Amino acid sequence: MSKLMISVRIPVSLVNELKEVSKKDHFLDLSESVRSIIRQNWFRYRNPQAFEITKLRKEITEALLSRNQDDILGELRKIKDTIVKKKMSGINRTRISIVLFLILASALMV
Repeated sequence: MSKLMISVRIPVSLVNELKEVSKKDHFLDLSESVRSIIRQNWFRYRNPQAFEITKLRKEITEALLSRNQDDILGELRKIKDTIVKKKMSGINRTRISIVLFLILASALMV
C-alpha cells in the first residue's frame, strides 16, 4: 500500500467539532479521526449490505449491555422464526442464518 499525503481545507467550526469527537472517541489526533470517518464512509459505499449488518451488530451489542439476556434471547428467537417462516426474496438465507447465529452467540457471551 502506497502512502499519500493529502491536504483538506476544513472550516474552523468543523475542526472544533472534530476535536471534540476525537477526544470522545479516544483518537490520538484529528488525522486519525478523519481517517476513521473516511474508512467508515468508504466501507458504506463499497458494500452497503455489509455496512448495515455491521451497524446492526453494534446496535444489538449496545442493547445487550442494557437489557436482560432472557428478554433479548426471546426477541432474537422471534426474529429468527419470522425469517425462517417467510420466504425472503433477494436475500441469501445462508447469510441470514450465519448472521443470526453470530448475533445469538454474541448474546450468550455478554
